[in-house]
Amino acid sequence: MAVLLTVGLLSVHDMLDSWAQHGRLLPGDTTAVVGSIIGIGGALGTLIGATLTAFVRLVQARGQAHADKIRAEAELLRAEAEMHRARTGQIPSPAPTPETSPDSGSTAAEE
Repeated sequence: MAVLLTVGLLSVHDMLDSWAQHGRLLPGDTTAVVGSIIGIGGALGTLIGATLTAFVRLVQARGQAHADKIRAEAELLRAEAEMHRARTGQIPSPAPTPETSPDSGSTAAEE
C-alpha cells in the first residue's frame, strides 16, 4: 500500500508541476495522470480490503465466542437436570451424543 500511495503522490506532484509551468496538462503528462489514478486507487483498494478483512475476523471471533457461550449454557443446563434427576431418584437419561465440532468436521466418537 505504501508503494502504491508513494507512486500516486509522486505522479500527482508531477501533474501539479506541469500544470503550474504550462497552465494545462500536456500530452506528455499522460503517464503522471495514469500513475496517480492507479497509485491512489490501488492504495485505497488495499486499505478497504484490509479493513474489510479485519471486520470479518472480528465478526467471526464474536460469533465463535457466542457459540461457545451457548454451548456452555446448554452443558450447564444438562448438568443441572442430571443433578435434579439424581436428587429425586429418577432414572438417569442416556448420555448425550457427541456433537460435531464446526472446526474439526468430525465427532468425538470418530476420533
